[in-house]
Parts: sequence; structure tokens; C-alpha cells
Amino acid sequence: MNFKGEEDVLSFLEHERGLAKAKALVLFDRSGFVKLGSYEIPEKDLGEIVDAFCKVASELKELEKDPKKEESFLIGKLRGYLVYFTSVSANMCLLGLFSEDTNFLRLYQSMGVLSDVVKERERELEDMLRSKKVEFIDKSEKETAHPRGEYLAPYQVDAILEELKNEIGPASEVIFDVVARDTGVDVKRMTKEQAYEFVNRLADKIGSLERKQKFLKRTYGIIES
Repeated sequence: MNFKGEEDVLSFLEHERGLAKAKALVLFDRSGFVKLGSYEIPEKDLGEIVDAFCKVASELKELEKDPKKEESFLIGKLRGYLVYFTSVSANMCLLGLFSEDTNFLRLYQSMGVLSDVVKERERELEDMLRSKKVEFIDKSEKETAHPRGEYLAPYQVDAILEELKNEIGPASEVIFDVVARDTGVDVKRMTKEQAYEFVNRLADKIGSLERKQKFLKRTYGIIES
């Protein structure tokens, strides 16, 4: 099976969802920035559930210290659905939502087979998710034209940090400094061009897609102020 593009993946997930009698099948990256899926539930509900499992994925990654072991999976109930969740690779997760009266054994078997298929196509699927993330960031940057070479004022840097605090709390100062160090940015002499890259890196540390987008929208406004 070869996926030539996003439409092939969506068609595949639609087909598999029909076979499994699932309410939703979704592939998404651990950051929650992008997802590919087939679903018949409200998109808002699906987005909130995916955001919640982005945090679960991060916790599982910390617990899974032995890379030779099989990836963990979870089966449970949430918001009136039976949920199957697994990390199919270091950066990609698979989520299935089913009606509460679904047979557990059938759910386990169908999702296990699907997980194996996804793992076989891991590289191309991860490349596709990564490409969608880049497209999202590029689109966000293009929506706000910004001149190059101008330094941010101290109040703008402080405002970006405050926005980060609003999203992730007390750890924000440490994360702010670590990202600045890793990107080689001097926050006292940060150009607008550097600032856009910097806030995108900060956004990667925020678990919720909705919060990421809100953070980027507000910090882009700060950079342009």
C-alpha cells in the first residue's frame, strides 16, 4: 500500500473506519499541530479529545524508557465513547473512537491490525504530518507581513514571556530560556525575523492545539506592535 498524498491517507482511514465501525480514526503528531482523520462526530469534540491525548502521549514518552519494547496502547471510556489510543512511533499517534456498545475484543483486534499497517508506512505518514505542520506555520507567518532586521523592544520580549506564562504556567521562564539557548537567540537583541521562529519553537511546548494557535496569534501581534 502506497500513499501518494493526503487524499490517499484520508481515503484509507475512511475505508478502515467503515470496516471497524468506528466513530473516528485519527492520526496526529505528538505536538497536536496537525491531524489526518475520518470521523462522524463534531469536529470541536474531536479536537478537544485529540488535545487531551497529546498530553497523554507526552507522558507515555517519558515512561517508555526502553525503545525496544512495543509501543503502549490504552483502551478506555471517554465522553460516551470507547477509546483506543496508541503511539505508533516516536512522533505519531493513532486514536480510534467507538460507540460504547462496541465489542472490546473486536475493537482491540481491528485497531491492532490498523496500528501495524500504519507502522509499516510510518516514514511517509510522518513526512506528511510534518509537511502539514510546516504549511500551517508558513501560512500563519504569511498572514502577518513583517519587515526584517528590526529589533524587538524589551517590553515586547516581556509580553511574549507573559503570553507563555498564560499557557503553561510557572515553568514558562525555564522553557523560555532553554528555547532561546537552543535557537541561539539573544532575547535582548532579537530581530523580528528571529522572533517569529522563536515563538513558533515556544508554541511546540504547548500541549493544546487551540492554545498553540491562540499563543501564536497573540505573539505575532506583539512582534508587530
